[in-house]
Formats: sequence, C-alpha cells, structure tokens
Amino acid sequence: MQHEEQLIIIGNGFDLNNGLKSSFKDFFEWLNTDLDETAQRIWDANFWNAVFQVVKLSDPTWFDIEKQIGEVIKYLQQEFAREEYIKPTFKDDFGYVKSGFFRHVMEKSQKIYFSDEYDTNSTLNHSILHLIATNDNFTGNSGKLPTSVDEIMKSLFSQLTYLEKLLNVYLLQEIDKNLEYSKITQQKISTLSTLAVDKSDYRVKVLSFNYTPIEFVTDTSALPIIVKNVHGELTAASKGDSNIILGIDQSLLFNDGALQFSIIEFTKTYRTLFLQKHVTVTESSFINKNIKIVKFYGHSLGSADYSYFQSIFDELDIYNREVYLFFYYSNYDVVDRGPEQYERVYQLMSDYGRSMQNASQGKNLLHKMQLENRISIAPLR
Repeated sequence: MQHEEQLIIIGNGFDLNNGLKSSFKDFFEWLNTDLDETAQRIWDANFWNAVFQVVKLSDPTWFDIEKQIGEVIKYLQQEFAREEYIKPTFKDDFGYVKSGFFRHVMEKSQKIYFSDEYDTNSTLNHSILHLIATNDNFTGNSGKLPTSVDEIMKSLFSQLTYLEKLLNVYLLQEIDKNLEYSKITQQKISTLSTLAVDKSDYRVKVLSFNYTPIEFVTDTSALPIIVKNVHGELTAASKGDSNIILGIDQSLLFNDGALQFSIIEFTKTYRTLFLQKHVTVTESSFINKNIKIVKFYGHSLGSADYSYFQSIFDELDIYNREVYLFFYYSNYDVVDRGPEQYERVYQLMSDYGRSMQNASQGKNLLHKMQLENRISIAPLR
C-alpha cells in the first residue's frame, strides 16, 4: 500500500529550542573562552574569525554565518575575475612597477582600506582584501606567499574546514551535557508530525539541516520515521575529521562553468557529493510525489539553502498539486519571532515564484496558495 507522506524540514532553531546551546553566539563564546592554547592560536589567525569580527553577527541562527561566507565569495568572484590579476603588478618602495601576485593584492587592499571613503562603518567588501593581505596564514612564518588566486582560495577553504572541526567538537560536548536531548528531539518530531493532520497513516520523513543525529526507537505499530541529515552528521572525536558542512548555495556562483579558481569547493552542492557514498535504488526517492504536507520548523529559510527548497517545490509541483506548506516557529530570547518568520516566508515564496517558467503563475503563487488554504505560518505551542 502506497502511503501519503509528510516532510518535516528542520534547521538550527530546532536544536536551539530543544535546550541545546547551538546558536552561533554560544559557539563563538566557547571559541573565545574554552579552546586549548594551540587551537586558540590557530583560530585567532583564522580568516573567517576576522570576517565575523568585522561584520559583528547579530542573527542567532547559522543563517548569518553562511550569509557572510556568501558575501565574501560573491565579492572575490568579481574581484579575482579582473584582468589585473592575470599579470599583477605593484610599485616597490622606489616607485618602480614590478610583477608579483600577492604584493599586488597587498597594495590594492591598502588603497581600499586606507582610502578617504573607508571608515569603521564600511561594508564587509571594503575589508575583504585587507583581511586576506594581513592574514597570518599568508604572511606568517611559512615564508611562502601565495602566487595565485587558487592558492588563496584553497587556504580560505582550509580555514573554513577548521571552523567546521571546531563546531563538531563543540556540538559533541553540548550533547554530552544535555542527557535529555535525544528524548526531547524525538518528542518534538512526534509533536510536529501530528500537527494539522486528520489521520495517522502519513509516512514521516525528516530533512535535517542540522548536524546532530536523530534516532527513533522502532515501533512495529507505527510507520517508520526516516531522517536524512543534508549537510553531514557529527563525527565522534575518536574518528578524527568532521564531515559537517558550512557553505554557500550554488546559486551564488556567477558562472561556475567558467571559474578559473577554486571557488566551487565552497558550495554545499559540491561538498555533499562526498557524503553520498551509500546510495541504493529504492521504490521512491526521499522527495517524491507522495508528499502531501511539508512542515518547516527552526529553519532560517535563508539563501544558503535556497536550491534545496527550489528543488523540493519543483518536484512536488506546489502550484498545481494539493500540497500544503506549514511554517512553524518558536519565540526565544524574549522576542516575538512572528514578524521575522512572516518576512522570511514571503521572501522564500517570492524568490521561488520568480524562478518558475510561467511568470504569471510565479507572481500569483502565494496568493493562490492562500486562497486554497494551503499555506500557514504559526507559532509552535
């Protein structure tokens, strides 16, 4: 018997509201207070640490971090595509023009950083080259300055993976401190699965954008709950490197077919290829036409994951089929998150509408779903 299905999509807010200290604010506080001496020294010299210090992140979800990573990548795509980087030159102390890649980067960064227009309220873009030119991983004791854009991008990527390793360590520690976490997450998923449904035989699938594992005790009397961690899962400390992913959406690439330097590595789509090692052929894919209900909870709905939402909406054909969308949220930090959630949902649906081949349908997508009572935004009680 083919069961109708509901898809539950969860993000960082899910863990945050289950008692896990998983906001970036908690994480960065840990980075600045609990690292051992060696790890602290490496992190202090990390390019992304410097970026986050400049932008002074304010959003308590991981959306803010990946948004800033995306801003850096967008800027560097434009900057490093300039012809001046093909045969870079700089003026030495005597005013003579000489060739040299990194000296060119340093000279240009100084012109931007110390220009009359620059001030402490400038955008991140004014600081990116300066942060590269002064990064200890390039100018420290290694004695070898980068000679190409590729070398810079590979180093920035390596420094990002170090941040991921620290995040892996941090979340493992937080789960160890929260003995009830596993039980609470199961209860929360079970609660979400019963909301807004009038029958109990919907097969439940959970698409998690978190890194924490969710395991359910098998109950022969109930349909199984299937969980898929999109961006990797925490790796036990004894197993070494982390496989969790922080990155950007591939839609931020200007022209990935013509890129001459290592920037594709920053996309989630490229990196998740390395997680797909045990694919098997089953009756249906994880996302398929059996899904009638999609529930979102704890996800920022940000641009870093837009390609996933677009693919899901395309597959389910939400304009023409009777598919229901429910967006749930919880208030935290004594702040009403309702207005923020309404704005994010509106932005997501507007962005998706613009991607539809039929422009007129795209423009009235949200209006149509409202008229048909197929979209809802509500707090999770």
